[in-house]
Amino acid sequence: MTTYLARYLAGESEQVWSELDAIGAAVREEPLYADALAVARETMRRVRSNVETLVARLRDEGYWFAYEESVYAPPTGEVEAEIARLEALIGGPLPISLRTFYELVGTVDLMGTHPDWPVEGYPSKIIKSAESIRWRTANHWHPDLDRSFKPKEVICTDPLVVEPIDVAIGEYESEAEGAEWVAEHGDAQMVLVKNGLAVVASGAGPVEALVDRYPGWELKTYKEVFGGPKTVSPVVIAPDFYHKAEISGGPPYAVTVVDSHMDGLLVGTPYGLTFVSYLRLCFAWGGFPGFADQIEERVPALMLSHLRAGLLAI
Repeated sequence: MTTYLARYLAGESEQVWSELDAIGAAVREEPLYADALAVARETMRRVRSNVETLVARLRDEGYWFAYEESVYAPPTGEVEAEIARLEALIGGPLPISLRTFYELVGTVDLMGTHPDWPVEGYPSKIIKSAESIRWRTANHWHPDLDRSFKPKEVICTDPLVVEPIDVAIGEYESEAEGAEWVAEHGDAQMVLVKNGLAVVASGAGPVEALVDRYPGWELKTYKEVFGGPKTVSPVVIAPDFYHKAEISGGPPYAVTVVDSHMDGLLVGTPYGLTFVSYLRLCFAWGGFPGFADQIEERVPALMLSHLRAGLLAI
């Protein structure tokens, strides 16, 4: 019988991932697990190659990275311990896709912009030219800088970002600390509740007067409102579509872990894709899938063509 890895290597990359993801929890059972893991590791080796290629090409093109110090970093020697810590906080395994990304790729951050793009991807990035140094914020110009520079339209290019694993660990640790506080202090803290809304009543005076002061609101303890069973939060991996362009937006991109075995759904995005499918979309657009729904005049087509040329299929 042909293995999934053999089919993947033969070019059936999308079909193989779709089939393995559809298997569900059984994908973690041998002998299938070894085959699925081999597919995931080959995929992430290709992802790492593509990321390294994109970073090198963007540097050659003169792209301005928003955070030069964190553009790309491979996994450290602590990654297995970090994965174990994250899975302990979650209370179960990571999707195989995300686990192997952390193991073999590491972290990447392509946020930034390019001076020759017809649009702006990161508005407060310092822009250097032979004539001057110019800095535009959302609402004003610095009085000492060149005013001849005309601001471009800001769009959400959605650059590829997967934050370090310790960011995800920190999110879960904060949740755990909050749960511990509720367990210890939740009986003493009062909350006003109405129509699904909750307002902490601290400092509002004697608790007996609160219900009279706010008719229609019910007085409950913090533990009653917030101390119930918790669902497992997705693993945060990146800022959302808007924050990547310095625009106030919504919740971060995160990968689901409940009932996610081979791959997890990437929530918080406008795409409705799994994590690996999102990576595939990123590479199809040279690292910037936000250009996919833009009109032709806003798309740096020649540069994107160069960026994605020859990237490995995943």
